[in-house]
Amino acid sequence: TFYKLRPRISHLATSTTKEYRGGQPITTVDKYGYESAYHTQRTSDTTTNSLGDVVISKNYYSFDYANTATADNVFAKLNARNLLVPVAMETWKNGLLTTDTVFQYKDVATSSVDTLLNVTTVYAMEVSSPLTPTQAGENIALTGKLPSLLPNTYLVPKTNSLYSGATGRPQQQQRVNDVVTSVIWDNQFLFPIAQVTNAGFSDIAFNSFESREPGNWSFTDTVPHREIGRAHV
Repeated sequence: TFYKLRPRISHLATSTTKEYRGGQPITTVDKYGYESAYHTQRTSDTTTNSLGDVVISKNYYSFDYANTATADNVFAKLNARNLLVPVAMETWKNGLLTTDTVFQYKDVATSSVDTLLNVTTVYAMEVSSPLTPTQAGENIALTGKLPSLLPNTYLVPKTNSLYSGATGRPQQQQRVNDVVTSVIWDNQFLFPIAQVTNAGFSDIAFNSFESREPGNWSFTDTVPHREIGRAHV
C-alpha cells in the first residue's frame, strides 16, 4: 500500500478562557491569525472579552512589505538574504489604532553592501486619541504587501543608532531629545571596552593593554596593547 505524504503546518487558531467570579463565568476568547502569504508567522491576536471589547494585536515582518516601502530598497535586501525580521507591532481596540511601533532597517555596510542590515531608527505613534483606519493609513486586515513603512505622520522617531560600516557593531545610540551613549569595542569586536554617556562616538577614545584595539586613537605604535591605559572624552 502506498500513502501520499501531505505536508501541512498546524497552528493554534482559538483559545477560550473562563474565569468564575461569584459563580458566574467571565469568558475571554482569543483568535490567532496567520494572514501573510509570504511566511508562516502569526500576524494577529484577537481578544474578545465579556464586555464585548475587541483588541487586535498585529505583527508585521520584513516579508510583508513591498520593496518600494522605503526609498533605499532595504526590504528587497532583507528578502534576498531570507531575513524574516519583525518590523511593526500594532494594537487596535474596537476598530481604532491605539499603539504602533515601527523598526526601520538600513544597510549600514560601507563597502560590501547588503551584508549589514540593522535597525537604525525606532518609531512610535504619538496621538491624543486613537486613530481610525483612514487616519492611520492602513487596514486592520493584512492583505498583500504593505506599501509603506510609515503609513501616517503620527509615527515619530524615538531612538537612533549608529553602526560601524565595517563590522555592524553599534557605536552610538540616542533617544530623541536625550543624551547620547557611545561604545568602543575590542579588536575582535566581541566585547565593549568602553561606554561613554553624553558624548558622540567621534568625540571619544579609549585603549588599554588588554586589547590591541586603538579605540579611536591615532598613533603609529605597531604594538598598541603595550600602551598604558588611556581615555579621552
